[in-house]
Amino acid sequence: MTLDAPPIFFSGSRYGIGFLKPGWIKSGCIEKPIKWWKDNIVRCAEEHNYTPQQVKEYTMYVEFIIAWMELLEIDKENEK
Repeated sequence: MTLDAPPIFFSGSRYGIGFLKPGWIKSGCIEKPIKWWKDNIVRCAEEHNYTPQQVKEYTMYVEFIIAWMELLEIDKENEK
């Protein structure tokens, strides 16, 4: 797979978060597909004792990474 842009990654206030592979995001040791992040980012952050500000921060990162993947049309998981 060749990307049309460098992989995106943020050094967040708790953990790094970024593109892992098409349709997948990694934060710390958690590697999950886009749908999981959309459905669980707030719950996951709260369960890991993130502050309300950090919940907003990581929600923003997830939304940005998803938008970036959609722009490059790499938001779907590889079937292989």
